Amino acid sequence: MFYKLVVFFALLAFAFATERSYYEEKFFNWMHEHDVTFPTGEEFLRRLEIFIDWDRKIDEHNASGASWKMAHNQFSIYTPLEFQERFLSTTIVEERPETAETFEAPENLQAASSWDWQQKGYVTGVKDQGSCGSCWSFGATGALEAKYAQKSGYLYTFSEQQLIDCVYANGIGCDGGFYTTAWDWIKSNGGICTGSEYPYKSKYGRDGYSCTSCSEVSGTAPRGYSYVSPSESSMVNAVYAQPVAVAINANSGFQMYSSGVFTGDCPSSANHAVLTVGYGSDGGLEYWRIKNSWGTRWGESGYIRIQKGKSQSGGQCGILNYGYYPYY
Repeated sequence: MFYKLVVFFALLAFAFATERSYYEEKFFNWMHEHDVTFPTGEEFLRRLEIFIDWDRKIDEHNASGASWKMAHNQFSIYTPLEFQERFLSTTIVEERPETAETFEAPENLQAASSWDWQQKGYVTGVKDQGSCGSCWSFGATGALEAKYAQKSGYLYTFSEQQLIDCVYANGIGCDGGFYTTAWDWIKSNGGICTGSEYPYKSKYGRDGYSCTSCSEVSGTAPRGYSYVSPSESSMVNAVYAQPVAVAINANSGFQMYSSGVFTGDCPSSANHAVLTVGYGSDGGLEYWRIKNSWGTRWGESGYIRIQKGKSQSGGQCGILNYGYYPYY
């Protein structure tokens, strides 16, 4: 009997050691892929445990038959709370500005059953805000880039850093904001510069840079912006006309989202600004297609599809509540 117990515990220890070795090898590969190092062994072990926890959750979720998948990405070493604090903003969701027009669909408009502005060439490449809470500036530039391309035929990449440095006083651009405030500033400034002339420097958080001068692209100052009423039909018609900046809740499930139509639970309170570029259906499940600002290694090459038509106030993750777009 004693011998059998010794053998049992020896096999158990071997299994644990083998499992640990498997996770450590997987973690080292992740570190190499993402070019990550840790200052101390203690920090390494802490991040390894979080990585292991996510690995198990990913396997469990992907085996559940859900309409969307999870996978490791650059956020695999953060707890959900850390992710929220580091990569989501306390987005300043303002009351509807008095100057905002209300989007009105043209008479007899019949929006297509599916639509995608990115596939039609009106959306710039996916960008990466890093650990700066500057999503509002990416929502602002994304909508303006598309609208200017519609007007001029030229698709420029506009500068988020200029907005971070210049729109909000005292260098709080990494602490959150709202895209309508950005468009107000661009209008009063007479335009916005390209991203190549005024490059992004806030990937690792607030950098202390001050607002500097540059050569604004001619004709980029919008005349104003329109508000999209919070209904599915209004958003469909608006997105059919141009990409729409929206404020959503990105807490639940977004961190490790990989592919598919996201149907996870999430509240309607806003903590992240993104750009809705289209809509469609997949296997009978309708979705909104959204351009994010977390780089191309996240999601579907930087995009996420979230459920459209969900019976939730404000729509899935609040996508219907704060829709705006600039106009010329």
